[in-house]
Amino acid sequence: MDRRTWLTATTVGTLSAFSGCLSELADRNSSSGNGSAGSEWPEIAVETEVREGEFTGTIRFEGAVKQQPTDETPPQITLEMRNDGNELYEGEIPYPYPWRSYGGTRTNDDATIHFIPDDTEKLSADPDEEQPDEWIPEAPTDGCWMAKTETRPVWPDVGYPTIELQPGEQQTGTFTVLSSPTNEKCFPRGTYAFSDERLTTDHPVDAELELTLQIRVSDPE
Repeated sequence: MDRRTWLTATTVGTLSAFSGCLSELADRNSSSGNGSAGSEWPEIAVETEVREGEFTGTIRFEGAVKQQPTDETPPQITLEMRNDGNELYEGEIPYPYPWRSYGGTRTNDDATIHFIPDDTEKLSADPDEEQPDEWIPEAPTDGCWMAKTETRPVWPDVGYPTIELQPGEQQTGTFTVLSSPTNEKCFPRGTYAFSDERLTTDHPVDAELELTLQIRVSDPE
């Protein structure tokens, strides 16, 4: 099992290349409180995992916090998928890479946070909700970095694109993290689970790559 927890605070635009630059930290206990708009900004942590199987030790799925929330900037994370094996990996990878489930639910209730990828060209709002295709606010709302739509953005209902990862090659994406406007409080503290991704591969044939992602929101120590 390849499980990693990353917590990295940097200023905007100062994220170094992933290789050798992410800091692995020990797990911390998350607060179960709700937080509030008037409280100190929380800390965001990322936990990623490649489930045990054919890709153990071959495909790496790693995350880091690019920036913590401040009055001027929303929190952002970066996710990377890398081929550490000796053979070509060919499979269906979500776009924007390497993740496509943009809503996470707190493990003990229905509080939610949204991911907004940097590349929003292919995203759309749920047409049944009559919500605009607008994603990242320019400033906090009532002291909260809040998503502009109640429902998370969705990706077009088409097949995943197939890409190749040569040995040593990687795909990286940056995502803004926002509190859902349906939450009673801003960034309710706790652990948010994002749906598993089972990715069909063409090489190896008939294999499945399963990635999991969790975001922890906690009060700063």
